[in-house]
Amino acid sequence: MGEGRGGAVSVALPFGRAVIRHCRRGGALRRLLGDLYFLGARPIEELCVAEAARAAGVPVPEYLAAFVWRRGFFYGGDLIVREVSGATSMEEWLRAGPATEE
Repeated sequence: MGEGRGGAVSVALPFGRAVIRHCRRGGALRRLLGDLYFLGARPIEELCVAEAARAAGVPVPEYLAAFVWRRGFFYGGDLIVREVSGATSMEEWLRAGPATEE
């Protein structure tokens, strides 16, 4: 699962497969801070947004856990989501082009 900002790892757990993803920065700040953040708690915020989307009926993967670890004034984090079998990444979906109706 090597896509996006560094990919993710698929693991087998007692209740099924899950994906562990390390939070990484994009854009110009990634060269300066790497995988570190300063304010907020990005993994927790992402989990909350995903659960709000799920409650509103948006099909999002089930978030199982969010971790935040501190390093001085900075923090980093990881997320674990239930793996969706047969899912397509956004990059794959965009490269496939628009669906055609017959």
